[in-house]
This record gives sequence, C-alpha cells and structure tokens, in this order.
Amino acid sequence: ARAFPMEDISIDQIQGAIAANNAVAGRGASGVAPKWDSLGPDTLNVDRLGTQAFLKGTQWSGRVTALTVDPKCKPQECTLYVAAAGGGIWRSTNALAPNPSWKHISDGIPTNAVGSITIDPNDATGKTIYVGTGEANASGDSEAGLGLYKTTDGGSHWSLVPGSFAATNNRSIAWVAIDPADASHIMLATRSGTHGIGSNVGGSSTIPGLPATGLYNSTDGGATFALSR
Repeated sequence: ARAFPMEDISIDQIQGAIAANNAVAGRGASGVAPKWDSLGPDTLNVDRLGTQAFLKGTQWSGRVTALTVDPKCKPQECTLYVAAAGGGIWRSTNALAPNPSWKHISDGIPTNAVGSITIDPNDATGKTIYVGTGEANASGDSEAGLGLYKTTDGGSHWSLVPGSFAATNNRSIAWVAIDPADASHIMLATRSGTHGIGSNVGGSSTIPGLPATGLYNSTDGGATFALSR
C-alpha cells in the first residue's frame, strides 16, 4: 500500500528516506524542547449553550482538520491555510508575525466541514489549491462533505471539481495529492462521514447508495475519478 502506484519500494527510496530522516534530526538542538506559540485564530467568549459542557461561557473553537503552508513561505511573508472541522477555510498571509491576521475564504464552498487542503505543486504562484470537504475523523459530529473544490486565485473563488461529486458526495475526503509532474493527475482518499447528529449525539453513516470509500484516481484533471483500492 505504501508503494502505490508502484509494486514495491526500492532500496534507493528506503535509503533516501533514512538519510532524509537523519538530516531532519541533525537540524534539531539536542536536549532542547521545541517552543510553540499560538497563531490563532482567536475567538470571543462563547455562551455556555455553545459549548459541549453547557457549564459556562468559554473560549471555544472547532477542531483543526488540515493545514498547509505556501511553499514560498519566508519570515517576512508566509501564507498559511487552516481548515476547521466545521469552520471552513482560513488564510493568513503573515502567519509568522507575532499577531497574524486571518481571513475566512471558503464562502464559495457549500459546506464548512473540511478534511484536507492541498496546494498544487505545478502552480509556481502557489494559488491553485484543492480542498476536500467532509471531516474524516470518527467523532459523532464529523460531518460528511460535498466533493472536492478548487481555487486558482488563493481562495477568492472556488469551483467544484466536476468528477469528484459522484465519487465523494456524502463522504469525507481525508487526503488529496496532485502529481508534481502532471497537474491533471489527482488522487484522493475518502472515509465514511457522519450525517447529522441524533439525540444520542451519534450520526448515521449508512445512507443507501453512497459511493464506496477508498482511494480514487483521476488522470483528466478531475473530470472523472475511478476507485483504485
């Protein structure tokens, strides 16, 4: 499965992975714990009825399901895209600033449930982005999605990737990859999504007639997808 679409993993690939791992480990400072700073977004106090505990108002935000960094990120200007389980897509163009600013950019996507974000490596501008809708986690409120969406202007406008709806409608897209040598070659992986919340907090994932979950492959830019595994 890890070798797909090849049949096996070559010794050169194995040695390359080991060398890359050693190089990453070598850049770290031994014995020094990493330092993390919150980048936001910040939320206002949420009323107790908007929390899961129903006890008191608190700072509350959704789960982060995916994030991706513009390959051109540098200290002076760094764009970061963050997806929330039920909060859509957020973009910061100054993600490394002490107080980064954030903008919600997924108004053109008909659901706020998001599972994955991928920047097309074939676009040197970094503005071609794919968003897989539907949260792929297995919680009682991990809402299913409505297909794969694409923007070519960094999130100002979105459009449905046509063939994705038949393959992923009412499922959750956990992962998307674009062939770095061929922008028309798109792969995505789906999981079953939750459909609404019942009185017991659980949702149904057994709606009849849904597409099979698995790994889907497109070689025509998303016009059609075929189940690969």
